[in-house]
Amino acid sequence: MVSGLLPGNPLTVGDSSGGRRGGVPGGQVRADAPIEVPPGARPGQPPAAGHTGPTVPVARPGSAVGTAYDRGSARSLVQAVARTSAPAERPAAGADTTTASTTASAASATTASAASASVAVPGSAAARIAVDAHRQDAAPVAAARAEQAASARLRADHAAEAGARASAEAAADTRSAAARTVVALVNAERAKAGCRPLRTEARLTSLAQSMSEDMARRGFFDHTDPDGRSPWDRAARHGVRNLGGENIARGHADAHAVVDAWMRSAGHRQNILNCDYRTLGVGVRHGAGGPWWTQDFGY
Repeated sequence: MVSGLLPGNPLTVGDSSGGRRGGVPGGQVRADAPIEVPPGARPGQPPAAGHTGPTVPVARPGSAVGTAYDRGSARSLVQAVARTSAPAERPAAGADTTTASTTASAASATTASAASASVAVPGSAAARIAVDAHRQDAAPVAAARAEQAASARLRADHAAEAGARASAEAAADTRSAAARTVVALVNAERAKAGCRPLRTEARLTSLAQSMSEDMARRGFFDHTDPDGRSPWDRAARHGVRNLGGENIARGHADAHAVVDAWMRSAGHRQNILNCDYRTLGVGVRHGAGGPWWTQDFGY
């Protein structure tokens, strides 16, 4: 289809009594058995006839010997008491040692129990420690995985951007190649008619490309767009002041096909072979329902 218009997109502990029993402190003992005193040593009683101790002369009461005897008896009594008391105190030292040993053993047991308690770890605490250790070990792994995922996403984004750029560049190259071919074919036809070749002009090219994009985007095919603007209205918006004519076409596969169709239409042929034109802009938009082609000629 072609159309031409001429000018006009997250303790148990040991016994704490220190060797006591019943709360009574240890370290001291006392003999509880009665001390036996020889019968001759009892006051007011003479020695018995069967006495087997040292022979002592019997004296009348009140004599000096009796007095000496009494004094000796007193000494014997004191010695007997001393002999009786001394053995009773020996166990005290042993008892002290035993009690001190018991106390030391209890203290050692307490210390050992305390030491054991200091290193024992309850099961729940050990579980928490294990969980914390696992978390500490897992944190760097999670961070590394997150970094890897972020890097992968970044690479994917870069790849997508690169792909989009490549596609856009390819499309631009395709458009440029198609537009250059159209210009070459038009100039070939003009040469046959004795007209000077047309040169491409940037503002005319932008105007023609915007027309092809607009027709593809809004689905119309006419020199007057849906807003009611004519080619000269659109040219003014692009700063083009020397627009002479416009050709449009849709559905032709390549440059050769569209130029051939234009040349077989009287109105389009007239624009191509107008020897007064000096500049040309060509626009093409490929896509479903297209391609859409536009030629804008300038004086």
